Amino acid sequence: MVLPRPGGLRPQGHEKAEELYLKAFQLGVNAGLINYALGVNAFAAGKGDMAAKYLRFARDADKAAYGEKVDALLKRIEAGK
Repeated sequence: MVLPRPGGLRPQGHEKAEELYLKAFQLGVNAGLINYALGVNAFAAGKGDMAAKYLRFARDADKAAYGEKVDALLKRIEAGK
């Protein structure tokens, strides 16, 4: 479900978010954080396979910070297939 934002919905929001997350990664932002954000973004956009890929990268980059969250979201992705 997409919630309206002030000024209306932005259909390109997920694509723009992905672009900005990738730019942040190139600038040196933590790989675990960026991959987790990319995974959540892809999940919200309905791209389960891509979400799972990014989420696994996040878990591999920082298991302590993202392992539990990633595993829970991966279960949701698998249940939705």
